[in-house]
Amino acid sequence: MDILFQMIKKEALHLWRDFRTLTVVLFMPLVLLLLFGFAISTEVNNINIIAVIEQHDDVSRNLLEKFRTNSYFTFKGIVSLADGKGACV
Repeated sequence: MDILFQMIKKEALHLWRDFRTLTVVLFMPLVLLLLFGFAISTEVNNINIIAVIEQHDDVSRNLLEKFRTNSYFTFKGIVSLADGKGACV
């Protein structure tokens, strides 16, 4: 453990002597904190989806209606199985 503390002390002294590196070490986390806290949104919106349905029953209709009314998804319609395989690439 003594070697580890000596290395930490040595690196801290190097950072303290070099003003540019000290500025980057202190300034960069603050910039990233502000950037990720306010400027970058991780919310996912407008996901384009299509539905491939073999049987139209009440369950599939209810599920499609939930996708249509959800603001996170943009429902593009129902396609055949052959068209759906080409669209999923």
